Amino acid sequence: MVNVKSLSLRDFHWIGTPSQTRICDAICSTVSLISLTALVIQNCDVSTHERQADHKFQLRLILQHHPLLERLNLWSGHWDLGQWILPTDVPHLTHLTSRPREATVLVPGRPVTSLSLTHVLTMPNQDFWEALALSTGPIHTLKMDIYDPEALLSFLQSLSVHLPDVRKLILDGPDYEDLPTLSQGFPSFRSLRTIHIPLIDCLECTLHDLGSDSQRDDQRADFTARIRLKCPRFERLDYGLFSLCGCGIL
Repeated sequence: MVNVKSLSLRDFHWIGTPSQTRICDAICSTVSLISLTALVIQNCDVSTHERQADHKFQLRLILQHHPLLERLNLWSGHWDLGQWILPTDVPHLTHLTSRPREATVLVPGRPVTSLSLTHVLTMPNQDFWEALALSTGPIHTLKMDIYDPEALLSFLQSLSVHLPDVRKLILDGPDYEDLPTLSQGFPSFRSLRTIHIPLIDCLECTLHDLGSDSQRDDQRADFTARIRLKCPRFERLDYGLFSLCGCGIL
């Protein structure tokens, strides 16, 4: 057990039964005896109010017992860590996956270089960006779910100001078929090398009925050329290609 470096806790929903209490306490006790460098807590939540504080406190204890933790994935769950996490916890954290609220607590003062944000339902505010800028990494890779295509350019503008050292940008969420508009409003990044965005591949849905593969390739090549004028280190556009004419991913 002492050689375990990575642990994943998934799909645990707290409803307050005695057996769950015993299981949870046993897990926390066992985890405190090993030295983790990677921890995933996915789809674990608490539904009874009287146990929420204790649940969060136990998470804090887990993090305090693992000062060498480098990778942390808090996928889903409402942790609200602000009053539980100390600045001295997880000092070597480099890779984080979390909701924006948890990121503003865990990024500042830590060497986070890779950040994946989930459940981004509203565009981040000024305080959010200022918190991310306090990473001692700095952040080189940013993955983010954006569900509002119209807010994308505003997001990119804020990103270029507060995280100018981003090298890889991964945008998941809706499709961005309007590459000309995106390239025109794209801000300058001094270090950006790769962009990954989802694109639509459907004759009825793309601009001006693009039609052939060569025409679509020309549009993407034009997008890349325009971005290179603003981002001197830009190398390539990666894209997830979705078909609305059929029912799958191409």
